[in-house]
Amino acid sequence: MKNETLKSNNEFKRVFLSGDKRIGKYVILYFLPIERNINRYGIITKKYIGNAVKRNRIKRILREILRNKYSNLLSGYDIVILARKNIINASFKEIEEDIVKLFNKL
Repeated sequence: MKNETLKSNNEFKRVFLSGDKRIGKYVILYFLPIERNINRYGIITKKYIGNAVKRNRIKRILREILRNKYSNLLSGYDIVILARKNIINASFKEIEEDIVKLFNKL
């Protein structure tokens, strides 16, 4: 089953206000159980990460990790991933390990 994305500002706000969060070294994971049988993801990279090239690179890395590891593992969540500032210097493997650790806590 394909994962969908969160698009509207209201969807993101609902996850932030009503959901729970897990804080990792490189990302903060917000999640909210929903009554649908799919996961919906949203990725946030703020301007303190860097210019648009750096922010888009981080988004591509996070999407790839989600695609490989969690495409069908969990279902029924709205998930927002917020990149932290120190993610700039992290390798793909370090980011992946951090996300795996956070999802295992979920």
